[in-house]
Amino acid sequence: MAKYCVKCGKALPDGVEICPDCNAAAAQEREAALFTHMTPDAEVWKTAEPVKQHKQKAKKAGSRKRTAGFYIAAAVLVVAAAVLLIFGQPSSRIARALRQGDIDRALQIYWSTPRLNGSEERNATVDKAIMAAAQSICAQYADHTMDADTAASKLAQLGTFGEASAAMLADTYAQFREFSGSQEHMHTADQLYTAGSFLEARAEYLQVLQSDASYTAAQEKAAECLVRYGERVGADAEALMDQSDYPGAIALLVEGNGILNNRYGTYSEAIDSLLPVCYDRYEAYLLTEAENLAKLEDYDASVNLIRSALPDFPSERTSLTEALAQYEDDARAKRLRNAGERADAAYAAANYAEAFAILDTFKAQPDEDAEGAQALIEAMEQRFAEDNCEAARIDFDGKRENLEKAIATLTWGLEIRELDAIAEYRDHLTEYLPLYLAEAEYAGKEGTVFRNTGDFVGLNGKTYSNGWIWGENEAEITFAPDGAYDLLECKFVTRRDDEEEAEGQFEIWCDGEKVFTSEKIVHPQADGQSVSVPISGCKELKIVFLCDYKVSTTENGYCYHGVCNPTLTKNLDDA
Repeated sequence: MAKYCVKCGKALPDGVEICPDCNAAAAQEREAALFTHMTPDAEVWKTAEPVKQHKQKAKKAGSRKRTAGFYIAAAVLVVAAAVLLIFGQPSSRIARALRQGDIDRALQIYWSTPRLNGSEERNATVDKAIMAAAQSICAQYADHTMDADTAASKLAQLGTFGEASAAMLADTYAQFREFSGSQEHMHTADQLYTAGSFLEARAEYLQVLQSDASYTAAQEKAAECLVRYGERVGADAEALMDQSDYPGAIALLVEGNGILNNRYGTYSEAIDSLLPVCYDRYEAYLLTEAENLAKLEDYDASVNLIRSALPDFPSERTSLTEALAQYEDDARAKRLRNAGERADAAYAAANYAEAFAILDTFKAQPDEDAEGAQALIEAMEQRFAEDNCEAARIDFDGKRENLEKAIATLTWGLEIRELDAIAEYRDHLTEYLPLYLAEAEYAGKEGTVFRNTGDFVGLNGKTYSNGWIWGENEAEITFAPDGAYDLLECKFVTRRDDEEEAEGQFEIWCDGEKVFTSEKIVHPQADGQSVSVPISGCKELKIVFLCDYKVSTTENGYCYHGVCNPTLTKNLDDA
């Protein structure tokens, strides 16, 4: 901003503090700070009303007509003299320069006229001209024909007509600063409004109203900003809904109304009317998307889609909760099917333990169909029991020598899954296993009888095993089969350590009644005697030995009779 000499009024070059013409110190620069809250039609900038002129009554013509020419001539001379006197005065020239906007010329005249700048009471014409010039500058700024910086510079220049002008323009400076700031806020607010930044524009309009509360345009625009903000939020939400971003649209609408309510204590009709529409469209979208996923049997995805969206709604949506429940059931059913299919695949690969583990694990999981899993388990158990028992029947094939193999198959099945059907069949087959009396517990024993669980070499050099050896006449041993067996089978052999003859035989007693007497075996008879005795229903079985010696001793050459591999068996008819 230019500086001017306080004495002669000439503009000073930049950086010069002493006037090169009159050597006077430069006037202090007056800056007009720009603020933002006045209106262009503020009363302070209105020019003074013109002074009303009273019409002079026309003088009547009379006897003065004779001297009219004289007076006219005199008046012309007087006016010419007055014009020369007035317009030739420095104050008049200053006023004329100011009216023409040539402040530099006016300052030059002022500071070169000592009777103006040196008098205590400055000419009123100069003061009036300065004020008129100031009002003209403000009016040009208000009409936007002069920018704020130029107007502030010119006002500051007007203040260099001495200390009196600066004091006289002090109020004008203050009003201009307030007014120019208000105009800047109004301009900024209009720009923000045009750009769609309605809340920021409202803040600027409110700044304008702080300086001019009656500025109607600012009041209307400030109120309109809230309406436009709601409409803009609604338009943005509509765009998001067009992209199927309903959560984003809802969040935007809720946030918009929240801002209006929290900041301004109001709401937007545009937002309020659009929000329920958004919820309805969101609901329809969710149902459609979930149904499409369900057609692909991706029920878990349908469940996750609806479940994650429910918190977005302010209240329960029956259609959504019902659909969620249905898809949850469908998802559970599919998971159950998948578990069953995996178990079946493991079963088909003979991984029976794994097959049962899959179903057991699934059943133990929370929120799964435990009843459905149990039904699959029971079906697989029935299937496994049938398969295992069938395998055992094939192993058995009705033959006594296959019993142990069949029972082993059932035992293996029970290790996989303890099932009553398998256990009962194994117990049933176990009943047909032979009872080896060499290993059985006996109920009683009389005389010299030895248990032989090893080998017994007969006279013919053959080896017999697992039985009883008798070394005394009338020795006996008693068992308690409790009616569980049908047949006694054994091999009756004899042995003597010398070449003397010795004979022996044995008897079978069932429940106190003798049912069998063997042939006599005479030493040195080569082969033993095979014996097969029916004992069905026998609860107490007693074997009695008869021989021609009382006790086997050294003298009689240690003579022994033996029952080798005595076995009780059941008939296989029922097996």
